[in-house]
Amino acid sequence: MVTKTISAQDLLNAQIDPTYFSNVVAYSSPDVKTVRWDEGHGNLTIVFDGSIDELDRLIERIKDKIGRAIVNRKPDVIFSHGSDRAPQKRDVWEEMIRAGMVKDFGDGHVAYSGLFLDLVQRLDSAFQDVAAEIGAEPVHMPNFISLDYMKRMGVFDKYPHHLYFLSPLVPDIEKIEKFQSEEESSDPRIVEYLKDPRYCLKTSACALLYPLLENTAFSRPAHYTMLGCCTRHETKMATSLERLTEFTMREIVFVGDEAGADEFQRFCVTLLQDLIESFDLTARIASASDSFFVSNYGKYRLMQLLGKEKFEAQLVIPDTGADIAVGSFNHHRRFFGQRFGFSYCGEPAASACIGFGLERLAYGIVCQCGMERPNLMKKLDCFLELRAQSGKPGTPRRASESNQVT
Repeated sequence: MVTKTISAQDLLNAQIDPTYFSNVVAYSSPDVKTVRWDEGHGNLTIVFDGSIDELDRLIERIKDKIGRAIVNRKPDVIFSHGSDRAPQKRDVWEEMIRAGMVKDFGDGHVAYSGLFLDLVQRLDSAFQDVAAEIGAEPVHMPNFISLDYMKRMGVFDKYPHHLYFLSPLVPDIEKIEKFQSEEESSDPRIVEYLKDPRYCLKTSACALLYPLLENTAFSRPAHYTMLGCCTRHETKMATSLERLTEFTMREIVFVGDEAGADEFQRFCVTLLQDLIESFDLTARIASASDSFFVSNYGKYRLMQLLGKEKFEAQLVIPDTGADIAVGSFNHHRRFFGQRFGFSYCGEPAASACIGFGLERLAYGIVCQCGMERPNLMKKLDCFLELRAQSGKPGTPRRASESNQVT
């Protein structure tokens, strides 16, 4: 077992995005045991089950695949806000564990209760109020999604490394009995007793909305909202509540034409600004790209950055110096309208969505603002008051945007 630390500056000098590099390393080999990205110190630490020469060769192969200058275009910062608040005491994650507020089951699976659960639920309630303001129809979605739908949504092409596949035991009484006996005596090779998978766990709350809308003809814009338990393969990168394998996402989705989607985007920027300002967070809103798989990384990331199809609200975690994405906007253009045949006024419909990782958001807030209930609830009330001023899509932004980056 060997450990290697890589400087972010060395990766930047090689025209490689350090954050993306850390994601690729985590999925590159079963011998990579842990990957720790320390943004505060600007380095990446890899624990590898093998020799240092083998690890160096793996790293060079990854660099060859993703080290392209055109891919490393810097994100555009739309909005920035810095807080004058004195830094909170450190080791928030450890304090939450000691208080029994969270239980870490490992590999990005976390249980939580008390104040943290209350904050998560109240944030979600606030986003439901926002969705109700614009007439979003609530929808409940199952957690399983068929492989056919995932393929039509482009997930296999863009980020297959995130997926968890689902399969029951084979409908064979002899094999099931053999599985039982092996399970009692040793570690069974479970895969031998599973059917071929037909489903996987959804990676976003809105994933099944587009199949739900298949062949629908819209004559006016529509909004939908849903809460979902989402799953992404993050085991080697899972760190406290900064990155989870299982997490809860609240989404609001727009369906209509391109002009309406652009208006919805402006609404979402204002929503994120209000959230950041209400809690007085050190944060920014910036263009971003998804963690596309290596083979198509350059093509899809460049399309997102140049087309300004994705941006994120990123909060600083004082403990680690990491910037974590707590809310993201995605402009799908007409991709899902064309894939699933839903239309707006006779043309393939455009769609866009904003999603909030509720655990990440709540964690970022307590890391910056502390864990005093009255203070947190007061800031949440401030957010709701700002939302009342900001209004629906199309309403002019209130005055006072001194922190906006132009």
